[in-house]
Amino acid sequence: MPKPKNGVYKNCVNCGTSFYVPKYRENSAKFCSVDCLNHGQYEVHEKICEGCGKTFKVSNSRINRKFCSLECRTLKTIDAKQRRARMRTWRAAHSSKSLKGPQLKKVILAHTGELKCYVCGYDEYDFCLDTHHIDNNPNNNDPSNLICLCAICHRKLHKGVISIS
Repeated sequence: MPKPKNGVYKNCVNCGTSFYVPKYRENSAKFCSVDCLNHGQYEVHEKICEGCGKTFKVSNSRINRKFCSLECRTLKTIDAKQRRARMRTWRAAHSSKSLKGPQLKKVILAHTGELKCYVCGYDEYDFCLDTHHIDNNPNNNDPSNLICLCAICHRKLHKGVISIS
């Protein structure tokens, strides 16, 4: 072993290998590598992946992991996002109290499958579409009572220029 320049040689607490330590670390260094540092320091647990159902191992510091890989987590997250989106649409379609414009548009979208003007067919920008209650009762948010109208057709309808039959 060559003579150390500005440090000392110590023996690893885990494997017993001799390793060089700079002078400033001679009192704190105990392990020759990160592997030796981590070896035996953490208890290993077996868990079941919520994405694919396979068994995988985790240390104490990762005990809350639910997935064996990033791929499994991503796939499960996408499924959850799709479920939440479907649930929001369903709630919007089945809720009939105190809904506002954007929420009513979701009800119409869930009911008809598209957002376009009932009269002229305009569908370029959905923010230009208004929600109209067929029976003119704003508290009746039943999907069969709602239609989309572009701003111009909506104004024409309320002024009596056009009618819906």
